[in-house]
Amino acid sequence: MRDLPALNVKIIEALTSDSWLVIPDLHGSKFSFAAFCLAHVMARNIIQLGDIIDVRREGCSGIEALDAMISLKEERPETVFVRGNHEQKFLDQIALGLKGETLDLSPNDTLSELLQLYKNIEGIPEKYIKFIKETVIYHETQSLLFMHGGVTRGKAATLVSELTEDEMLGSYDVSSYWKGKKIVRGHKPVQLPEEWSNHINTEACGWMPDRPLRLSIVRDQIGQGNLVGWIEISNHGTKMVTI
Repeated sequence: MRDLPALNVKIIEALTSDSWLVIPDLHGSKFSFAAFCLAHVMARNIIQLGDIIDVRREGCSGIEALDAMISLKEERPETVFVRGNHEQKFLDQIALGLKGETLDLSPNDTLSELLQLYKNIEGIPEKYIKFIKETVIYHETQSLLFMHGGVTRGKAATLVSELTEDEMLGSYDVSSYWKGKKIVRGHKPVQLPEEWSNHINTEACGWMPDRPLRLSIVRDQIGQGNLVGWIEISNHGTKMVTI
């Protein structure tokens, strides 16, 4: 297990109150197990925003990322796991495969990785499929709305019931006309976690070579300033960064 990051009073106070530790897109990140180790001992509220799978770079493993998040769920069963577009594709391909239809897979798909090990869909351990099936499309709290994607550009909406599943899974936009709870989402690559008037983009590039995996700390309260900071996990260890 990696060393815990140096004490940062602001972040520690946030993590032990109503704030959320937000694990962004993993894409098989080599830091997935480190994220599990930090999350389950540090945070009162934990959420992961999808795209655990879909391996983008050499050295990443969707299976290892799934194992890390399954371990997190076992240690902290109250953790919320939001479905990403790649988890949805995984489930869609599983359904097609069980019907005997042709699969549309690339070498980067975690399903491809699993099939190399277990030969066919029937041989894949049930824990992987069950875990992904149990992910949720969104999670709503007192003042926040967590999802993987966003809100279609130009769309005027206030309630999550006015959004489609496709946009919550796959939109890169958050419409400036969205007037509901502040959205916290992954999916869109940004340089650092960033906060806007109606949404927060978590940094979703921890799978890229030489990029840290950044776990955002988000305060669950109405008003501006929900993004407290983040924890960086890198080859050099861990550190806390406050806004």
